[in-house]
Amino acid sequence: MARHRLTTTAALVISAAVALAAAGCATTATPPATSSSASPPHSTPLTGTAPPPPSTPVPTAAAITEWNVAAANPAGAVPTGTGWQPGVLDWVPEPPRLLAAPADFTSPQAVAAAYLQVWCDAPAGRPANSNLVNTAPWMTAAGWADDTARAVDDPTWARTQAAGVSTGCGPVTAEISPQAPTAADETWVDVSAQQVRVAGGVLIGQGPVSMVRRALRAPDGRWLVDIRVLAG
Repeated sequence: MARHRLTTTAALVISAAVALAAAGCATTATPPATSSSASPPHSTPLTGTAPPPPSTPVPTAAAITEWNVAAANPAGAVPTGTGWQPGVLDWVPEPPRLLAAPADFTSPQAVAAAYLQVWCDAPAGRPANSNLVNTAPWMTAAGWADDTARAVDDPTWARTQAAGVSTGCGPVTAEISPQAPTAADETWVDVSAQQVRVAGGVLIGQGPVSMVRRALRAPDGRWLVDIRVLAG
């Protein structure tokens, strides 16, 4: 894996913003307008990957500053979960696998980890909420609707694209929540990672992202990610 070390300038802006997409982790946030870019989840896994985004120009310092100011105050950005402490990254993570694999559905933890990797992946060169469209194969219809109710609106995404800022995640941790119900086909998963912000191929910021998601076992035996829950 190619690693890109933090530049001095990039290090100064790491603490300036929380992840723009972290608004999606809020269990009580007021949903923004849903972008028309999203589409309903598929009943079967995707059969291909999204096309690669066009090359992203290196943003100006003013553009990065404007994006950071907007990202620092997302509506209702209150991560859920307790006790997790993702490690700080000093490299740009590789893009996630967008094609679902059978192993992804074998356990609540496996499906939640696969889901979060894709949920985090929002290249500036793609349309608004492309990450939500891509998570559909790992989700129930109710879980997908829960996420799209908190989709990034088009004006916000336009500012992000103007700044040339993409997001992604490092290694994901997924654990069964201590508050999870004791049912054979339902549980809660604490899933977390370190989310990075990248511009022009350079790591410019990062911060933890976490969710508590209900996981349900489908009639065909697959575990799927369902709605967010508020644990404890």
